[in-house]
Amino acid sequence: MVLNWNGWEDTLACLASLRAAEEVGTVWLIDNGSTEDRSAEAEVAYPGLRVVRLGHNYGWAGGYNRALALAREQGYPYAYLLNNDARVDPGFLASCLVEMGRGARVAAVGSCILRLEDGSVWFDGHYGYAPGERKAAALDGRPATVVEEVNGCGMLVALDAVAACGPFDERYFCYREEAEWSRRIRRHGWTLRVAPASRVRHALGGSDRNANTAYYMNRNLVLDAEEASGWARVGRRWGAFYFMYRSANEARRRGDRAGEEACLQALRDGWKGRFGPRPAAGRAPLLLRLAARTWPFPQGAFRRWWGRRGRVRKAA
Repeated sequence: MVLNWNGWEDTLACLASLRAAEEVGTVWLIDNGSTEDRSAEAEVAYPGLRVVRLGHNYGWAGGYNRALALAREQGYPYAYLLNNDARVDPGFLASCLVEMGRGARVAAVGSCILRLEDGSVWFDGHYGYAPGERKAAALDGRPATVVEEVNGCGMLVALDAVAACGPFDERYFCYREEAEWSRRIRRHGWTLRVAPASRVRHALGGSDRNANTAYYMNRNLVLDAEEASGWARVGRRWGAFYFMYRSANEARRRGDRAGEEACLQALRDGWKGRFGPRPAAGRAPLLLRLAARTWPFPQGAFRRWWGRRGRVRKAA
């Protein structure tokens, strides 16, 4: 399944890569209410393509939820979810299917995600790799592993697990929803795996518009905090708001006005409990915008200061 929303050029390139992968059979294109219908071009790029047009943009979570429900009604046991700004390496699906068959309660098998620009590893069950730090060759011969979460850019999902544990939380709209679903899946006793032989190349941030990534990634931290209880929940919520404030300040320092505004809108909407799609209009309150200009320290300043202090003590 490939989800599209006004990203036809990326989608056509994605379909071309799927056509080159011999193990792929039926492909569904889920169009999330795009303003332009280019499905005829998509059908040329991938003959036999099934197009499911939704009348509204339901986001990553809502678009896939509707597609997965339809696939389960029609008797499919699994569905592979693929970002439209991704390209697949041959063997990506076959490797996931092998791992899915290794256990009765495997909820999803994720692919390893490589950067489209240089082919280096971005996700292999873990994040945090800098561009060029980890080469794809490091994945060769590695066995599949049980992981805490899979990445929604490319993953094979068992539809029985979706039925048993619930679909993606549509309040997230996009970003972080697969992480929340992964945590929920594990609480219900299912497992998640990553197949190193399954490779997907992703143009990281390639489909971002109007700093939507900054908005959703920051605002959805508040939803993540809801999983805690008591004082832990309070602490995580305030931690999320502090992170948004700091991110807005850092965007301002970089001269990224769109990013600054997105982080402040995220803080406002997270505070008000306003989730789902990002509001189409309206700036963050003036008080918030002024507050983002009062923090004098750049991101990481305290960490660097503490590191220098520790080195001085050791030298003494």
